[in-house]
Amino acid sequence: MANSGFKIKVLSLFTCITLLSACSSNNATQSTDPSPGTTPISSSAASDPGQNAPAAQEPIEIRWGNVFAPDLPFNQGTAKFKELVESRSDGRITVNLFPSSQLGNNNEIMGMLVEGTNQMGNEGGGFLAQWAPKFLVSEAVYAFRDIDHMMSVMTGEIGQEMFDELLESRGIRVIDVWYYGTRHISANKQIDTPADLKGVKMRVPDGPLYIANGNALGASPTPISLSEVYLSLKTGVIDAQENPLPTIYQNKFQEVQKYIIMTGHNYNFNTVMVNDAFWQGLSKEDQDLIVQCVKEAGEYEKEIALQQESDLVAKLEEEGVTVHTPDVEAFRAAATKYMTENFDSEWGEGYYERVQSYQE
Repeated sequence: MANSGFKIKVLSLFTCITLLSACSSNNATQSTDPSPGTTPISSSAASDPGQNAPAAQEPIEIRWGNVFAPDLPFNQGTAKFKELVESRSDGRITVNLFPSSQLGNNNEIMGMLVEGTNQMGNEGGGFLAQWAPKFLVSEAVYAFRDIDHMMSVMTGEIGQEMFDELLESRGIRVIDVWYYGTRHISANKQIDTPADLKGVKMRVPDGPLYIANGNALGASPTPISLSEVYLSLKTGVIDAQENPLPTIYQNKFQEVQKYIIMTGHNYNFNTVMVNDAFWQGLSKEDQDLIVQCVKEAGEYEKEIALQQESDLVAKLEEEGVTVHTPDVEAFRAAATKYMTENFDSEWGEGYYERVQSYQE
């Protein structure tokens, strides 16, 4: 009986060992399933060099609309920006341009930029002053001495004050400033000093500052829509008008005005802007790339604009127009006196003179 009991114990032990071996085999088979909270590393994943590589950057689409014709220097600049940024990003950043008011008027396009439907846009200081009042001074006659002075002011601390106002009020960030054009006078007689403009009915854009600009130059300012200027000059409703040379030539004012007076009383720019929410979502590398391409495109645009102005002077003279440089310092002195006495309250006492005297 004792021997029988021993055999039973041995058989029981063998059975247990067999069962344990089977369980061990099953556990080994199931070991590829992760335990809760862990991530298994398979042999194939460990040997794949791409598994730990950085994730590919997401594609970026930029929409940029404005009211300018495609062949204007400014939109030759936007086309250059598109070319540069798409090339340098290997096509990951794409730019869709909408010139010629395809997306609406200035206000509608600005609304799209604020909402984020458009990621980039451009506007001049006069338009932006309705949300950032400091911009208004940039539209005042003789605020800037020349193009270089304008660029120094607008890319320096004074310009930054304007940009900060716009960012706070509209969520729009200015990333560069491009030259747009220089305003001169066309008239039906030669003009040398502000005294020669006394009693001259000169068309100006509608608005308090533009009327003040006309007074500061010595004229009798007359607000008229641009579309009505040609006929008004031809019929004698007005005697003069002021605009950049490309605007004068495109509207054929030289057909009814035989004097161009190179007063250079306004140096105009357009800001290049981005929706700030869009901007904050970009990597530092993409921000830097966009800024660099914008600045290069801006230099390209300025070269085209300046060359166009030079070519237009020659064309106007060929067409029998007298292109005359007046006593610019006399105009500057008269304008400064008028503006400081009559318009300082609009932008803050001393602000106009601060802009005029700004040194980089």
